[in-house]
Amino acid sequence: PPSSTLISSPTPTPTGPTKSLLTAGVGVTTTTSTNASNDLDERASAKAALEAAEEILRSLCASHAPTFVAVERRSTALEETLITILTKISVAEPHVSHAHSSLDDDQDESVSAASKLSALAEKHRLRRRTLLQHSSLLELLELPGLMEACIRSGLYEDALSIAAFANALERRHSSTKGAVVTQVVTDVRKREVDLRFHLLHKLKGDVSMPQCLEVVTALRRLNGVELERSKGDVERLFGTMELKLQVAFLEARDLWLDAALVVPDAGIVKDSSKGGGSQSERILDSIDSYRTRCFEISTQFLAIFRTSSPPLPSTHDHSLSLLSMWTTRRIHTFLSTLTSQIRSFHDTASLRDALDSSIFFATSMARMGADFQPLLLPIFQPKVISIVVGYWNEGVANLGEVLKVCRDAGVAAPLYSDASTATTTTTEDGMTSTPAPPRILLTLPPLARLLNSYLSGLNELRRCLLPQTFCELRSHLSKFCEEVESIMSLNERAVLTPGMRGDAMKLREVAKKDERGV
Repeated sequence: PPSSTLISSPTPTPTGPTKSLLTAGVGVTTTTSTNASNDLDERASAKAALEAAEEILRSLCASHAPTFVAVERRSTALEETLITILTKISVAEPHVSHAHSSLDDDQDESVSAASKLSALAEKHRLRRRTLLQHSSLLELLELPGLMEACIRSGLYEDALSIAAFANALERRHSSTKGAVVTQVVTDVRKREVDLRFHLLHKLKGDVSMPQCLEVVTALRRLNGVELERSKGDVERLFGTMELKLQVAFLEARDLWLDAALVVPDAGIVKDSSKGGGSQSERILDSIDSYRTRCFEISTQFLAIFRTSSPPLPSTHDHSLSLLSMWTTRRIHTFLSTLTSQIRSFHDTASLRDALDSSIFFATSMARMGADFQPLLLPIFQPKVISIVVGYWNEGVANLGEVLKVCRDAGVAAPLYSDASTATTTTTEDGMTSTPAPPRILLTLPPLARLLNSYLSGLNELRRCLLPQTFCELRSHLSKFCEEVESIMSLNERAVLTPGMRGDAMKLREVAKKDERGV
């Protein structure tokens, strides 16, 4: 170690050759001997000082031995670290050479790097300016949510103002095309679709004329907002938007109009006292409600979309033709529904009420050129005939059934009666009133019931008398008489058959009377 080296290097003491030289100079002069003795004293003192210094040094080394050990260890660690660094340097030398070559290649791109730095600086400046407008940007980002809240609250004017502001904002920033502005405008455009849906949904309910005018005005303003950002033939596009608005108005009002129609129940009973009367009342109410709503919609359409001034030569007013098509379609729907509704009627009184309501509906629509009274007769006439003929067929069926039952049972009592057969009465003026039924028929109950059925049918006909029903009723009357004659002939041949059981004589007598009565 270095400490041992320092200790072992004192001034050399005179040894063998030197000593012999000193002893050889004994015979020198006294001055020389004096000098020599002085030299020896100095050497002894120097040796003693050297030994003292060495002792001090040994004590210092002994006291600082840990320091020397630490220094030695650190030197060893330093050597190892230097070796590791040299190894890494040797490994990094290829990468350094590659980096030098890459730097040489990038020297040509220094200009583009400078431009990139300038672009980054510009972006940084823009971001700083953006942060200065933080509050304004927050208000801008809140526009879509604010418009949605206005739509939900029914503040359509405020919502339209926001939509118009979005158009102005888009025009103002059309050159920069910022992402924030583009996103805000896109969100506002989506809210415009929701606003149109809410306005049209409001037309599907019961709205008065002022409310209807307010909604249509809002829809027209919304079309104007869309027209601001359109390009091309603005006049033609405006006409198309107006036509679409008219169609959307009629489609929305159709839903409110369809709610007035009543579909007849499947389980309607024939007797009006058991529910048919209430059903007929609901149908009459539906006809009246349909008439009121249809006339109200037509009036609203004409007041809103029909302009008093003549259209320009370059434009075409399609409002009247559109209203005509809509009215024709709604009348056709009403007649189809009415045809299915009157099937539940089993008396001509209710049928007459429905006819009166329908005629009043037709006369109301006649003020707009939509009179459909001629279309009502083909609907009500078959129903009147079916009701009248139904009574007649029921009487014929009852007659045949009674004769068959009595013939099979051999009983003649239900077929005749001993009731009085008085003549008809006269009035005070000596003129006969409405001819009474022949009282002789009281002696023949089956024929009397047949006559009652026939007269009931005529009474039903009197309640709803339609002029064009007589020709068809005559044919049904001829058929009715033929069926009655056939039943009576069949009964007479059956009772005249030999081997008849029961009261055969009385049955044959009643059969002859019935044949003469017919």
